[in-house]
Amino acid sequence: EKGIIFNNVQSTNYNSIYNQDNKSVCFENSEAMLIVFVNDCFLDRSLSIEKSCKIQRIDISNLKIRNAGLSLKNSNVDFFSISNSRTEINLSNSIFNKQIRFESILGDISFIKNEFKEDLMFWNLQCPFGFTLNYNQFKDAF
Repeated sequence: EKGIIFNNVQSTNYNSIYNQDNKSVCFENSEAMLIVFVNDCFLDRSLSIEKSCKIQRIDISNLKIRNAGLSLKNSNVDFFSISNSRTEINLSNSIFNKQIRFESILGDISFIKNEFKEDLMFWNLQCPFGFTLNYNQFKDAF
């Protein structure tokens, strides 16, 4: 009920016997007030938030994901902020009720079939292969 904080977490090994889905951290059908990644977290595989999650606030700073990146699918999120991170970002089939903030990101970004109810702000993005916006609803400033 109070949130989850990952502080300087390192996930460097991968064993397909225990994790066949290629994910280092996965939230499915979960509710959380807060999810935070801070202080040089490193994930060898993806961070996934999916299957009807309801998250009030996601704050990510100084996160590096080597393979598959951050994926947020079929969920409902209020505030979402990510900064100073190296990861691909894929947001799809989700509703974002409040502000979205992306700052100093190195990695491709894809938004597919989302609804953004408030403004989106971007600073200092480097997307080597693409920034994709398909079938989204933007109800405020982009």
